[in-house]
Amino acid sequence: MAVKVRQRDGAWWVFIDYHGQRKAKRVGTGKEGKKAAELAATKIAARLAEGGPIALDPPTRAKPAPVPTFATVAEEWLRRYPALHAIRPGTLDNYRSFTEQHLLPYFGEGPITAITVDRIEDFIAAKRSPGGSTRFKGKALSDTSLRTGLLALRLILHRAVRTKCIPANPMHEVEWRGTPRMENVDPFTGAELRATLAAAAERDGDLGTLLRVWAQSGMRAGEVTALQVQDVDMERGDLVRLSLTESVMHG
Repeated sequence: MAVKVRQRDGAWWVFIDYHGQRKAKRVGTGKEGKKAAELAATKIAARLAEGGPIALDPPTRAKPAPVPTFATVAEEWLRRYPALHAIRPGTLDNYRSFTEQHLLPYFGEGPITAITVDRIEDFIAAKRSPGGSTRFKGKALSDTSLRTGLLALRLILHRAVRTKCIPANPMHEVEWRGTPRMENVDPFTGAELRATLAAAAERDGDLGTLLRVWAQSGMRAGEVTALQVQDVDMERGDLVRLSLTESVMHG
């Protein structure tokens, strides 16, 4: 066993010869480099005398896992979320549609860590501006659609937090308030409703039936327009009530 301090190429080195293996480590230059090399040599010699291992080079650190893109996290969420939660097919379709038409084109290829509060607010501003809608050229995306779409974004980022991709969900700090719903109810009188249903039936029988079902069932617009034959129990006279987001969600 041999542990020696030598100067080479203007620097001080520690050379080790131990059980047929040779190692060398550059320590430093000048007087300070020599003192550091001598101290290191003393410690190494003592360690070898005790039979312990030595490490001249710093331990190799494992390379951090690559940061996934937003698209990777979003696509995983679209697969996992319906498997773990009871969610209506129509709601899932709306989430998927908004993600594919709006979120992925805007955030998709960037790393999930790049999605900040400012970036999300820029996205909201862009969608509320002319051209924000993908369905209606030159039109802004409605706040109703945006509200539901941002819920999908919140859930995607929540999964990114759970999988340790990001430390916190930036949606919690986003400042956005959509247009409030205006409640200005002016119900039909009995005479008005009868006149409306009669006029509709005279103009188009199917339209008259649709309006009568709507008036007598109390269904929402999205529910009555989504009604299909299998939703009607003719023997019992019952309707299966649906809970669907209206088609404007896809805008």
